[in-house]
Amino acid sequence: MRHFLDTTSAIDYLRNLSAAVDRLEHLMSSGDEPFINDVVACELATGSRAGDEDVGLELFMRAVEFVQPGPEVAVRAGHWRGDARARGRALRAPS
Repeated sequence: MRHFLDTTSAIDYLRNLSAAVDRLEHLMSSGDEPFINDVVACELATGSRAGDEDVGLELFMRAVEFVQPGPEVAVRAGHWRGDARARGRALRAPS
């Protein structure tokens, strides 16, 4: 089974929090396939520091699959944002 890892799960793993480490190790040892997307990779890189700590990020990125959503996902997100705007709500990308 494939499992999407959100940024929080990945950060917890990179911080070596035992629950996150155990969860990812269990996923991998049971044959499951953890994956991330461009948003998670970008957020992880934003929070990392240049130097030795990037080694952990680099190893993590090699250990999980990277999935790039297609244009239909961006179009769907645009429609959701447009619908929200029409209802007087603004959906913003994290800054």
